[in-house]
Amino acid sequence: MRTAFLLTSLLALTAATTEIFYYADGDSDDAITKCAIDAIRRLEESTTCVRFTENPTEPSLAFTIIHSDECAWQPSNKTVHLGFDCITDNLCTELIGKAVGVDRPAADVAHFVGEKHNCTGPCNGLRCEFGGKLSTSECKCSCAYGFKGDRCETLDRLESLNDASCGVIEAQDAGSLALSTFPGDQAKGVFCQWLVKSADPWDKIELNFDGLDMDNESLPPNVMCNDILTIHGAGDVTTIPCKGAPIVPKMVSTSNWVLVELRTNPWARGAFSGPSIRYNLISRPAGALAFSDGMTSSAVLQSIIPAFAVLLARFL
Repeated sequence: MRTAFLLTSLLALTAATTEIFYYADGDSDDAITKCAIDAIRRLEESTTCVRFTENPTEPSLAFTIIHSDECAWQPSNKTVHLGFDCITDNLCTELIGKAVGVDRPAADVAHFVGEKHNCTGPCNGLRCEFGGKLSTSECKCSCAYGFKGDRCETLDRLESLNDASCGVIEAQDAGSLALSTFPGDQAKGVFCQWLVKSADPWDKIELNFDGLDMDNESLPPNVMCNDILTIHGAGDVTTIPCKGAPIVPKMVSTSNWVLVELRTNPWARGAFSGPSIRYNLISRPAGALAFSDGMTSSAVLQSIIPAFAVLLARFL
């Protein structure tokens, strides 16, 4: 029989903190309970004036977390659905964020929860972009490769890019990446970076490699290509091989940006046109992480009814 537990929340704003009261019913070792509570603790640790306290005094203001077949947020009855087959640390953080009014990817939830409740996290809310990591001891961002700035907000070598096609691309739809000389011969010694990013924090960038006409002549041992094409922001940094190698599968970014870097061989003897890459935005489907307001499936009802029975028993 499916177990259910409750997380009941009341927001009480004080001069210094926003206090979020909650009630969790169920086995503390249960994986679903642990996922939700761990997400709550991470939010507490990452903000300066948001505190979660167990046991509400106003059950009518509750939101509920239940064991379900899916992982989703149902706003019509303020219910977070979590299932064993879909819970992850990131998803639990995102759904707890949605329950307190913040619809952002996991890495951004704490920052925007603090902003929503007029408080900051460590270092006055400093937020590192494009994969940068915040050192709370120094209140500085350690930027990922290719970026610089107090928030890692700009390309590190923007002034060194030497092809007209290179730079920042504000993606709103599908597009393509290729040197300005394509399909003609690429120049020797090109240094190019394409930063493709979307304004929607939930978007992903999909890359499809249509052509890889790069310098593959007289390759040294263990070298995939005399031209160097690397992808940053799609998991581990990936170096793409030259033409003649096995076809590169499509790649998908881990967030709403991807950095593609090309360095062409300054000593190339042959003529090559360079890579040709298509990109597409993968947007979150409408309703993702959210049930429709009219959802009345028997599975959900079977989970909600025991949950409210527990709540009533606790406060009657």
